[in-house]
Amino acid sequence: MSRDPENGLKSALGGGGSEGQLQWQAPWPLYAVAWCAASSARGLARLALGSFIDGPSGNYIQIVDLVPGSDPPKRQSEPRHTRSLVYPCTKLLWEPAYEQSLERSRRDRLASASDFLRLWAVSEESMVLLASLKASNRPEQTAPLTAMDWNEVDRSALATASVDTTVAVWDPELGRIRTQLIAHDNAVYDISFDQSTAHHFVTCGADGSVRLFDLRSLDHSTVLYESPTSNPLLRVSWNRQNNHYLLTLPSRSRLAVVLDIRMPAVPMAYIGSNEAPLNALSWSPSSANHLATADMDGHVALWELYQTVPKSEVRSFAECSLEGPVDNLAWSPALPEWIAAVVAPSAVHVLQI
Repeated sequence: MSRDPENGLKSALGGGGSEGQLQWQAPWPLYAVAWCAASSARGLARLALGSFIDGPSGNYIQIVDLVPGSDPPKRQSEPRHTRSLVYPCTKLLWEPAYEQSLERSRRDRLASASDFLRLWAVSEESMVLLASLKASNRPEQTAPLTAMDWNEVDRSALATASVDTTVAVWDPELGRIRTQLIAHDNAVYDISFDQSTAHHFVTCGADGSVRLFDLRSLDHSTVLYESPTSNPLLRVSWNRQNNHYLLTLPSRSRLAVVLDIRMPAVPMAYIGSNEAPLNALSWSPSSANHLATADMDGHVALWELYQTVPKSEVRSFAECSLEGPVDNLAWSPALPEWIAAVVAPSAVHVLQI
C-alpha cells in the first residue's frame, strides 16, 4: 500500500471528486455491504448490498457487478439481481474463496443475517434461495441476528451472533447447527473468526467485553478485554494477516481499540482523530498493519500500525470526506485496492487506493 502524504488522500482514496472512485444511489436506504472474492477470478468484482427500511414495506438484497482493472472503477449499467425479504440484513457475507470452488462452479454462495440465516446461490443468470435457517423451532423465540462470520479454514463453520445472548455455529452445507452457546450476559453484537485456524473466534456485546472461544472446548471462554466504562462494544474484528491483533469499537466512541491478545489488558493503540463517533472499521485484507475507519461526519481514514510506535502517535496517513455519515465499510479481499463505503441514506462509494 503506497503512502503519499504530500498529495493527501487523492492518491490513496480518490479524493473528494470523481477521480479514483465510483459512486451511485440505490433506490432505498442501505446498510449491509460485502465483496465476493471468488467472482474476481472470473473477471467480475461482485458486490452485495442490503437495504435498511423500517416498516412493513419490506427490504432487499441487490447484487452489483463491477469491472476489475478499470480506472476509475466502473459498474455494469443494471444490478445483476434484486431479491426481497421482510427484515433488513445486519450482515451480508460471501463464502470464502478457494481454488476448488473456482473450478467447481460458477455459482457463488451468499449468506444474509436478519431474522433468519439465509443462504443464496448467485450466478450470472439467477439468485436462488437455498436455505432459511433459524436456531429455534418456536416462532416466538426467533431473535434477530446481529452479525456473522465464515471460517476460511473450515468452511463448514459459519457463526451467527444474536441479541438473545447466544452464538450459533452452523454447517451451511448440511443446513444445521453444529453447536449453540450462551456467549455473553447480554446481546452479542459481533463475531469474528481467527482465519488462521478452524477453532477460535471472538465476540463482543452489550456487556462491554470481548471474549475468546475455542470450538473444541466451549464450556468456558476467556475475557480478553472489558470496556473501562462498561460501554457496549459494537464491533470486533480479527486481523486476517496477524492473529495477534484484534480491533473493537465501543458504542458512540470516536476511538476504536486495537488489542494484542498476548497482552489484552492494555490496548495496543487507539484509532480515531475526528470528533464524530466511528461507525465502521475494517482491517486490510492484504496487510497486517493497515486498517480503515469511517465516522458519522463522513470521514474515511486509513491507518498504519507499528508495534514500536507509542499509542499517542498513531495517525491516519490518508483521509477523504464523503457527503453524509458512513454507515458501513467493506474492503475487497480479492481486489485490496478497492474499498466500498455505504453513505447514508442510500449512496455507495467505491474508493480506489
